[in-house]
Parts: sequence; structure tokens; C-alpha cells
Amino acid sequence: MRPWPQAHRNLAAVLLLAVVGLGLAYFFLLRPRLQSVQEMDGRLAELESKLKDSGYTLNAETLESLLAENTRKLKGTKSERGEKGYAGLEERATQILDLATRTFKPRIEGNYGNINTFLDQAGWLDYQSDFTDMETWLRGNGVLISEKTFGISLDTSNSETYQLLLHVWTVRELVQLATEHELVLAKDPSNAVPTPEGGTALPSKLRVLPVVAYALNPEDKAPYLLEFPVRMTVRGSLKDFMAFVMDLQNDKRFLALSRMEIMTEHPRIRGERPNSEGVLAVQNIEATVVCSSFFRPGERAPEVRIQQKGTAPPGA
Repeated sequence: MRPWPQAHRNLAAVLLLAVVGLGLAYFFLLRPRLQSVQEMDGRLAELESKLKDSGYTLNAETLESLLAENTRKLKGTKSERGEKGYAGLEERATQILDLATRTFKPRIEGNYGNINTFLDQAGWLDYQSDFTDMETWLRGNGVLISEKTFGISLDTSNSETYQLLLHVWTVRELVQLATEHELVLAKDPSNAVPTPEGGTALPSKLRVLPVVAYALNPEDKAPYLLEFPVRMTVRGSLKDFMAFVMDLQNDKRFLALSRMEIMTEHPRIRGERPNSEGVLAVQNIEATVVCSSFFRPGERAPEVRIQQKGTAPPGA
């Protein structure tokens, strides 16, 4: 067999290189793009199925109209041509959070400057000083706390210091408000506490409950809002208790009432008799309430993260 002419060998080499090049281009360029398109087709079919099941229309113009309407609700409208706009859900949510966390904001800014400094510099000595002051003040108002039932103590170290401080402040705010409205904290007969005089006395029904953290996403490492609940049992007239409840929130304070249990005094104790209509007037009550203050660890809540779908390759 005669050998191929040089020109034929050159042509065969070029064709072989072209075939190899096309093969490589297919495996490394075209095939990945084809797989990407197929995957996106599958996601598109899944999305269309979900949209059909959800009851939403698949008409693009209608969906764009719904999107624009819901965007206006979320973002609000700005004033245009002298017409007054309205706040969207995002702005209203920020206003509500600012309202709910205003109770201790002046104190934090006055003592620490801002929230970030408070988080970084609120130290153990601050907590021990405030706890001691609170305990002394409570005793001066006839309120005794028991280390077994109060929830935190002077030596508590399993929580963030700034959170312990906020709980101490919440307790003092609530007890002071109850005292201003002539309410008396009920005594807990379960365990007596020692007094400075060497005797014992019954502690008050006052307890710090665990901090509640709120997050938008399960994977968030830090909450956007913290709740500091306190449970206490008070006694007094129904009128004074209602005044206490109404005064939990004002221009400078926001303490949320989340739970309430009321028991009335038996009318025979006071010798009460029904009126002409057979109705007994309620005089004194015993109420167990859970009230909370709130705190934002950051200046703003974390944004809601949305998983973005990839775009189709050019020409797909």
C-alpha cells in the first residue's frame, strides 16, 4: 500500500484535530449548558405546577399587576404632586419595633451612648451593682425575693450580661408601676428567706422568666428582637389594677401584658351583700400577670433572604 501524499496526511490531521476539538467543545461547553437548560426547564415546570395549584393566574400582565400592588403595600407610596402618600408595611413594622423598644432606650443612650456600646461594654460590675440596688429598693418597698424562685441572682453567669441588666430593669419598672397604683405583691409561702435582722420572711411572688428571642429565618445567627418577661402576683382593688394595666404603655414606656389570671376575694370575707338586682360588687382581687419589655440587639432587623434562581444561558 502506497503511503499517503503529504497533502492528504495534513488534511487527515486537520480533520482529526477538528473532531477532537468538537468533542472537547461538546463535553466542556455545550453539554454543561444543555444540562443547565434541562435543569431550568425542570424548575420551570415545577414552578408552573405550584402556580396552578396555588390558584394564581398564569397571565403575565395580571401577575405584574399583582406584583406592583403588593410592592406598593410593602414599600408604601411617596408624596407626589402635593398628594399625601402612605407608609408601607416595612416602614410601619419599623415604627412598631421602635415603639415596643422605647422603654429603656433613654437609659441605654444616657449611660452607654448607643446600643452597640451597650452590647459591648455592659459588664459584670454593672449587673452586680444594678442587681444590688434593685434588691435593696425592693426590700424598701416590702418586696422580698428568693434566690430559689426569682430566676436570677447576684451570681448568675449563664446569660449575656446586657440581658441580665435588661431583666433587672424590667423588674424594677413593673414593681414601681404596681406600687404607684397601690398594688401589693402577694407572698409566696413555699419557702421563707432570711432577713438582715436574722429572722425569716416570706418572699414575694415575683419571678424572672427566660428570655424569648425572635428571628425571621431559622438559620439567623442573631435575633432581631428580644423579649424579657416577668411574672408577678399582685393584690388590690379592681380599679387600681385596671389603672395599672392601662399605664403599662404610654409615651415613654411599653410593657406588654401577655398573660393574666384574676381571682376575686370571697364576698363573705368583707360581709358583702347582693344589691337589689342580686349582683355582688367586686372589691379586692389577686391577679397573676406576665409582662414583658423588648429590646433590639441591632439598629435594624435582618432582611428576608430569598433564594434566587439562576438565569438561562444566552441563546437558550
